[in-house]
Parts: sequence; structure tokens; C-alpha cells
Amino acid sequence: MNLSIHDSVLLFEKQTRHVDLTVLQNGTFYPKYKSLRSDAVRAVRKAKILESINTNEALDIYQQAYNKYSELELLMDTTAPGVHWARVHFTVRRALQVLLWILSAVASGIISIILADLF
Repeated sequence: MNLSIHDSVLLFEKQTRHVDLTVLQNGTFYPKYKSLRSDAVRAVRKAKILESINTNEALDIYQQAYNKYSELELLMDTTAPGVHWARVHFTVRRALQVLLWILSAVASGIISIILADLF
């Protein structure tokens, strides 16, 4: 079950690779997301280490990891509509940056031509 949720987390990260997640939920989504994800990964690693030493404790830690991954999946599901907005926000911002760069290059060229004619 952890593998299924982990795969959905990886898919979410792949789909939002070029999206500014810090704008979601007034900036609170990304810190919560990173915290839950790192806690879940740490718990799974700890459980894997304990598997050969103490099976019962390892199972308890696997359960904690599953709970963290479940919280993470719930957080991603509740934020899904906002991700679309963040993707649009990122695209518009990137387009404006490119447009301003092109305009500044054109303006620089025009100014250079005008100054070359004056001197």
C-alpha cells in the first residue's frame, strides 16, 4: 500500500515540476507537503532498518509511515484545484518575463540605432 501512495506522490511531483507550489494555500501548502513527505520517507527507512531486528516495532513504524503518506495524499487531493491555478500563474509569469525580455532587447536596439545616428 505504501508503494501505491508513494507512486502517486512521485506522479504529483512529476506533474508539478515546473509549478511554483509556494503560492498554494497562501504559502502553507509546500512546507506542509515537504514536512509530511520527509517524515514518511524517514519512517519507511527506519522501518526497513528495523525489519531484521524487531519485526513488531518495524510494523508499527510502517504503520506510521503509511499514516504520513495518507495525510500527504489527502493534502495533495485537497490542493488539486489550486495546482491548476498555480500552473496557470507560472505560465503567465514566464510568458511575461519572455515578453519583457524581448521588449527590452528591441528597445535597446532602437536606442542604439538612434544614438549611432546622432554621433
